[in-house]
Amino acid sequence: MIDLRFEPKKLFMIVSLTMLLIACDEDNSGIEARHLKAIYLSAFTDFKCDSVWTNRDGSLGIRAGDGAGICEAPFIGASGFYRIRLVAQTEFDGAPLFKISVNDIVIKEGEYPYSTDELVCDCPGWRKSCPDKKVNIDTKPVLLKQGDMIMFSGEEVYPCGTHGAYAKWHGMEFVPVE
Repeated sequence: MIDLRFEPKKLFMIVSLTMLLIACDEDNSGIEARHLKAIYLSAFTDFKCDSVWTNRDGSLGIRAGDGAGICEAPFIGASGFYRIRLVAQTEFDGAPLFKISVNDIVIKEGEYPYSTDELVCDCPGWRKSCPDKKVNIDTKPVLLKQGDMIMFSGEEVYPCGTHGAYAKWHGMEFVPVE
């Protein structure tokens, strides 16, 4: 017969060691349990973009008439679950198309919202009357590992004829989901 009685000091040490092992162990996703920090990647400095992108009103946007473009950057944060937050710049005269991918798997795609809540094709003095707005477009939580390739693609649109909306954006924030 095995004697399973422990002295209180030994029992405390066994319980403490077990809890430490559980805290340091990996969860089912293979990612160590730890506190993650938010990461911000700038469209201008952290992403490598093809030649169609330019500075448009303080954001990175597609040059008029160039259609669509792609920007990529490796994820530099600690591995874990994050919500990707696209920091976009909306316009009054169009809702550009966008797509966010991780390692060529689409995480979110759609259209930007309008800065005026609806399409406005004629807005004299637009910088005061119908100004662009910075908005956050969030994804669902996604498992990211350091080095994963993050891709943003945008496409300009011309619903008002000769002037359009150019998929302007500022960057992406990676918000930990714990």
